[in-house]
Amino acid sequence: MATKTIGGVELSGGSVSRVILFKFNSPNASVIPVGAPLVERPLNGAMQARQAQQGVRPGVKVIDNLPSVAVSPEILGQLASLDFVLAGVHGLSLDRASGTQYVANFAFERQAALDHRLAQATPKEHAEMLANIELAKRSFAERAASTWQFCHVYDNPPPRADTVELIDTRGYSDAAKKKPPRHTIVLTDGPFLTACQAPTSV
Repeated sequence: MATKTIGGVELSGGSVSRVILFKFNSPNASVIPVGAPLVERPLNGAMQARQAQQGVRPGVKVIDNLPSVAVSPEILGQLASLDFVLAGVHGLSLDRASGTQYVANFAFERQAALDHRLAQATPKEHAEMLANIELAKRSFAERAASTWQFCHVYDNPPPRADTVELIDTRGYSDAAKKKPPRHTIVLTDGPFLTACQAPTSV
């Protein structure tokens, strides 16, 4: 039986430098892997001004508020088959009216783009980048396997990253995160990043 897709991103349409970002958002600081660098997010006004100067066009939200979502355990192999590799992880914190939201950002790059960055790095930067990639590999699967309360997917034009945003809010319990998801993020029909009904979903 064919799997029904909901909406998604055609990955083959981008340039060789196209990036995919998985963002795991939680009110619990432990979502950020221990040892991941923390970055400061620019204020919205400053970020919008920088993007306008760079000629960055707005993206399209192709999946909106999809409930009860996990990431397929096959996604790493599927992305690798398209030459996308885990290129690192960093964390940030966002102050919201409801409290602080913590975010772990896992970036996937084309292998050639990552190799180029590594080749341009100083020996110290090179060692730090490799250590961060190993941290990303160790910590991605655990977060991907959890059931997240909501999911958005953005189809963004380069140089921005196509983005899968998985979100928990306050009150979403650890027990809920352990329940089977209703939807999974997968690659299907070729290089199409999308969400499908989970096999265990009724």
